[in-house]
This record gives sequence, structure tokens and C-alpha cells, in this order.
Amino acid sequence: MKERRKRVIVKSRTGLYVVILLVLMPAAILMQSVWISKNERMFKKGLFLQLQIRNVECDHCGGVGLVRNSKKPDAAELCPVCFGVGSHPTRKLDDGDALCPLCGGVGRVIDEKIEFAQTCPRCDGRGLVRLQANRELE
Repeated sequence: MKERRKRVIVKSRTGLYVVILLVLMPAAILMQSVWISKNERMFKKGLFLQLQIRNVECDHCGGVGLVRNSKKPDAAELCPVCFGVGSHPTRKLDDGDALCPLCGGVGRVIDEKIEFAQTCPRCDGRGLVRLQANRELE
């Protein structure tokens, strides 16, 4: 008797999951189509993005990836801005994107209070800012 109840409960849960899935799928497809229609500028031919990827050299370490330790002048440590890479890739979607003037395209700036790098507040770590037609870059 108990086995039969368990099977009925499992079957009803499976049916519930199917119903939820059938309700959520059209909603997800609708939201995706709205997003694509609002962001048509990113799509040149069909659904292929035309990205321009460029490496921007880190200004803090000069592209080396290492900086001198302030406490031990003969020791070097990883650059806190680029984490030892020496550059930062920026992905430019179109001509409306420009390098962030605050971080120089790296996406991180040195906070003078804590003397460590943090995400750039102007571009949110992207390294690019969006240009507007009637406004020049500061």
C-alpha cells in the first residue's frame, strides 16, 4: 500500500515539473527575443557578434607583470592591477565603445587608501565606456 502511494506522488511531481517547464520555456524565449531586439546593434549578420579584441598594456607595471615591493626594494611581486599578466584584453563591440579614461582600459585602478587595486568605478571593470553621440569623452 505504501509503495503505491510513493509511486503516485513521484508521478504527480514529474507531471508538476513538466507543467512548470512548459510554462517557463515560452517566457524565457519571449524574454530572449525582446533582449535581442533591443540589442540589434551588436549583431551584424544574423547572430554572429563582430568583436574587436585588443590587448591593452598595464600602465602600473609597464606590461611586465611585476612591480617592486615597497617594503623590500630588492624583491618583486605580482602587479596588483593585471595580476602578473602585463596586459588586459578589451572586447570592443562597435565604434560607440572607447577605452575608459580612468583605468586606461585595464578595468582596475589603485585605491590609495588601501594601496591595492580594485574594480574601476567608471567602467565596472570592463575597460570600455559607451560613447554617446552628442557627448564627448571626459
